[in-house]
Amino acid sequence: MEANTLGLQARAGRSCAVGSGGITSHEAAGEGASFHQAWHLYSRNRGTATLPFEIIRVGVVSGPPSDFARLVLFCDLADEYDDLAGALPVVEMDLQLVPFSTKPAPDRWPRVVRAMALRKFMLTKSDHVYVPTVLDAVERCLTDRSLVQNVEGYREGFRGLGLAIRVDEGSGVPRTAPEIIEDLIYGGLLHGDYDRHERVKSRPSVTHDVSLWQFTSDAEHYIRKLRGVIRRSIEEEMLADGPTRST
Repeated sequence: MEANTLGLQARAGRSCAVGSGGITSHEAAGEGASFHQAWHLYSRNRGTATLPFEIIRVGVVSGPPSDFARLVLFCDLADEYDDLAGALPVVEMDLQLVPFSTKPAPDRWPRVVRAMALRKFMLTKSDHVYVPTVLDAVERCLTDRSLVQNVEGYREGFRGLGLAIRVDEGSGVPRTAPEIIEDLIYGGLLHGDYDRHERVKSRPSVTHDVSLWQFTSDAEHYIRKLRGVIRRSIEEEMLADGPTRST
């Protein structure tokens, strides 16, 4: 039987000492104690009790074992993204929107979910499939170093994503689509960030909808194109696992 609480996973059946204050046997939870009883005792005694569980931290994301494995992971997750996108259809938007509309676009939520799923590729620098990290792996897997200049073109393309539309909110520093989307996601949907949420409330719906439209459309096109190039390059042996590189 397993239980989860506060980012910890507790597996019954094994006893381990926790905390830095040592173990006091007369306060230890018995082997028959429930998870919640044992956790309550541990919390009350600030870590000096013994839990009859193995405490395992969760939330650590394992990385790929090699650069080539990272490329395979990227392609696989791009496939999975397409499966998700297929279940969340959107309309083809254009800029014929009602200025300062108070109503969200009819496909607002499908686009929000798509944007959330695209974060790992486009926004989260610590993710193992963040595009610049994937491009670093591409360079290291090249069998012909003369092709490095081709990778640079994809870096330039990535740096320009989401920048075609900028919103001047009076601060003197225009906001880009990725910044607006991060406010929307982290301000209230995934986390509760006060400053971000205040900015979300101050913006008209059209600002969010245009940003979502531009970001998801640009990112999807880029991810799919890069996936195709990586797979074709693997098939043509321009990318390899631990290649013997030519100079």
